[in-house]
Formats: sequence, C-alpha cells, structure tokens
Amino acid sequence: MGMTPRAARTARAAGAALAALAALTAAVAGSASPAAARPADAAAPQDASYRPHIATSWPDGGVYTVVATSAADAWALGSTDLGRQLLIRHWDGSTWTQSSASYGQLPAAGGLNEVLGSAATSADDVWGVGLTGSGRRGLIVHWDGSAWSEVAMPPVGGVDSGLAAVAALTPQDAWAVGQAADSTETLILHWDGSGWQPVPSPSPAGYSQLEGIDAVSASNIWAVGQSGRGSSMTTLILHWNGTAWTQVRSPSPPGGSQLASVSATSARNAWAVGEAGQDSLILHWNGRAWRRVPSPSVRGLVGTTLSSVAAAAPRSAWAVGSGGNPVSALILHWNGRAWRRLPAPPDRTGPSPEQVLAGVTAGGPGSTWAVGQADNFPVALRWNGRAWR
Repeated sequence: MGMTPRAARTARAAGAALAALAALTAAVAGSASPAAARPADAAAPQDASYRPHIATSWPDGGVYTVVATSAADAWALGSTDLGRQLLIRHWDGSTWTQSSASYGQLPAAGGLNEVLGSAATSADDVWGVGLTGSGRRGLIVHWDGSAWSEVAMPPVGGVDSGLAAVAALTPQDAWAVGQAADSTETLILHWDGSGWQPVPSPSPAGYSQLEGIDAVSASNIWAVGQSGRGSSMTTLILHWNGTAWTQVRSPSPPGGSQLASVSATSARNAWAVGEAGQDSLILHWNGRAWRRVPSPSVRGLVGTTLSSVAAAAPRSAWAVGSGGNPVSALILHWNGRAWRRLPAPPDRTGPSPEQVLAGVTAGGPGSTWAVGQADNFPVALRWNGRAWR
C-alpha cells in the first residue's frame, strides 16, 4: 500500500526509531466490530491516570489494530521486525499470549507482512486484513476458534493493491476496504460466507484510497479515506445502502484532508477521524450530513493526526493518534458534549518519549483497548471504566 502524505509527515517527525512504524500505522483503519458489545451508554472518564502495558516480552514491532468480543477475549495484530512477520497476540482476561496454534497457515517471514485492520462477530469468527508479499497485494486472515489461516483474496486490484480495514456483521456478511492499482482506485470486497468478491465503488479522478470501514447493519455501512494528492487531497466518504456504494459529501478543510477511520453506533451517530493540514480532523454524522466537530487544541504538537476512532454510545467515543517531534501519543474522549484530550501514558522503556497509538476498540469496562508502539515495543492499554492500565 502506498504511503500517504500523513504517513510521510509522521515518519519524518518520529525520527529513526519510529520512522518505519509511523509509515505503516498511518494506513490503519482500526475498526471496532459492530457485533462486539456496545453498552447503552458509557460513563465519561473519571481518572486520567495511565499505566501502559509495555509488551517487552513481545517481539520488536508494532500493533496496528485491536478487536475485542468480551473482557476475556481480545486480539492485538500488527507486524514484527518492521513488517517481516505478522504479530498476533490473544488476551484471555489476564494476560496476552501466543498459542502454539495461533499462526496456523500464514505467510512466512520475509518481505512485508502486516495486519492493519480487524473485526469480529464472535470469539470464533475474527478477521484481519493488511498486506503481504513485500506490500504488493492484500492479505486476509481468519481465526475460526482454533487457528489462524490465510483466506484467498480475489485477483483484483493489480500491482501495489492492499487492504486497510474490515467490518463484520455476521459469519456470512463482512466487508474489507483498501486501494487498488497503486492507489488510483478504491477497493471494496464482500464476504458472503464462502468467498471474498469485489464490489463496485466510486473512485474520484486521481488518487483514491479507503482506510476505514464500519457497519451498523446490512443496509447501513460507512467507508472513509481520501482522494487527490498533496495539498489538494480531500476527504472521501462512501455509504452502502444495501444495494450500492455512493459517495457522500464530506467537509474537507484546505491544506490537504484525509480520513483514517470511521465508527458508527446507529443511523444517526457516526464518527470519522484523520487529519487536515497539520491538525487532527474529526467529523460527525447526525443522520442528515457530515459536520466537522472541534478537536482539542494540542499545544506543542505539530502535525497531529488521528488514526482510529471507536464509538461506544452517543455519549461515549474514543479516538487515538499521534503528533509532534518527537512523536507523542494522542488520546481523545467524547463525553456527549465535547472532545477532550487525556494525558497519554509515559514510556517507561527508556529515555525516549516517542509513542504512537494506531488502533482503538470500544466496548464495556475491560474490553476497551488502545494499541500502538513505544520505541521498539508494542503497547496495549486497557480502559477499566476509571483508568487506563
């Protein structure tokens, strides 16, 4: 998958330790599974104390996406050693582990292999999508309750095509999005229970790429990304009504705007996040139109971007990303009235404060996670209803 301008800026700001990670994570469209439990309402954070789980026992690398079906079942996925091998870990309620059967038949180390997006309908129906084969084709993997295996991707998209995000409604109904033909066209695939097939989708002239997707129902699905290049880049939002994908008008602040993730809880509540110029960008769907919502001022952070959003309820949503030089993690929460920034967890692995958060999923207490990387170590943070730990 071609590196977006957002990725390039983040990589330059991060320095040598995080350059490659930032380039990879910028393509993430972390998405929470619509099948995962979403409480009727979630209390606003009462405790801004962060205690990160620095996974020093994991291989060097980054975690780009996380999905949870319960407080005792979550998956963190990404890549090790700057993309040479998939990184997959499972949370059983007490610890992160890699079971002996977890990898099954997956691409071997070598080239570029990474999972960028994930979704689940149950503990034995989990999807991951990304890149493989030196990043020149899309990757689809599936967990059936006992092992991970690679699932055939249809021969579409051409050279340098890839997948960035996936959403699943049922074991027979899932969607994946990305880019085709070296970023010149959008790419949307549908799973019908037996195979993945391409579905026609709008592709504005020039560069077009989808980075995020979320599904409310079989007739209400959102996909987001960007079209154009450089300072002329504009946000791209597509909607599935059960019959066809169509483009929906979306705000595009000047200076280059792009969207990385989308999350929806109903026909009248959806969020999309990304960046506009050097600032983070947050859009909201109220059932009639997409509107820009103010994001908290981030003093001292230049080039801020939001990589993932997860909505739990109309009055609770989380967004994560990064910004600044050196790179600092960015964590925002929506309390029903405004977005506010919470202090990111400190990096206790060494003197460098560099951190990137790439994915977030929102469920009830114990099943809300944020993942990324601190220096060369994967990071997994969990919200317990009062604090991140």
